[in-house]
Amino acid sequence: MILLLLVGARGLRIMRHPRKVPGKEWLLFSILVWLCILTRHINATLAGLIPLAFFLLSAHRLILIPFTRSQLLGRWRRLQATQALQKATLAIVVGISCIVLANVSARGLCHAVEIPYHSTVGFTFLFRLKFLAGLPAERRNQLLDKVAKNTDSADVKKHHFATA
Repeated sequence: MILLLLVGARGLRIMRHPRKVPGKEWLLFSILVWLCILTRHINATLAGLIPLAFFLLSAHRLILIPFTRSQLLGRWRRLQATQALQKATLAIVVGISCIVLANVSARGLCHAVEIPYHSTVGFTFLFRLKFLAGLPAERRNQLLDKVAKNTDSADVKKHHFATA
């Protein structure tokens, strides 16, 4: 949870920079996002929040340009919108890099300790399989046969054939 608060604080700091954001800010932000993704894969959505915020900010500034009475203010808003789009592009690159680095890190750590890597996405939803108990035996077996045919997991195949 503390990492999420730090990412939010660092993201707000990046958003508030009037011009070019220093590389140190981006580096700290990317390290925090990387660590958040390593703790929970769903935190990869954080990689898209800053670019989204910059795109919305840029769109807001572009929408206001036709309603400005002064040419100087119009140019200033156009410059701000352009800077926000540039920051959004950099934020997209940082976000994708964090996601890739987190994936490579997890795979590398598994390889280093000689544990086969497998995604945990499917295992996250195992608790939802309680609905199988309420199915008739014939329908449940059909569903389990279909799952066993479409998986590479040795555990699923072992359990399926042990019960069959």
